Amino acid sequence: MNSIQLIILTASAIAFVIIILFLAWFFSNNARNKERLLFIEKGASPADLTIPESKWKNIPWKIIGFTALGLGFGLFLMEFSGPHTKFDETYYYYGYPILFGGLGMVLGNLSLKSKKSKDSNG
Repeated sequence: MNSIQLIILTASAIAFVIIILFLAWFFSNNARNKERLLFIEKGASPADLTIPESKWKNIPWKIIGFTALGLGFGLFLMEFSGPHTKFDETYYYYGYPILFGGLGMVLGNLSLKSKKSKDSNG
């Protein structure tokens, strides 16, 4: 696979993910608006309709982000340290993503704990 094909494949994959995320947002927002209109048609006051707390707010985005960053860094090291070492065994290269992904999880948890302690103190 040459570099042009790889660039086209990567760009199409990124475009596909963006389109899927947009469609998910659009249809969920559309369904929420239709449901709100149905409540209003049945006699509910628009002021009484409160928007429920977002389910996305409780997801630990920092942990997911640090883990993805660690996995990416581990894959980077695995890819570029392989040809430049003197060792014959290559099985330990697969430990890089696991190691750095775990370190990312630990860093994410530590950052959330420090944020929670700042919120509770101040």
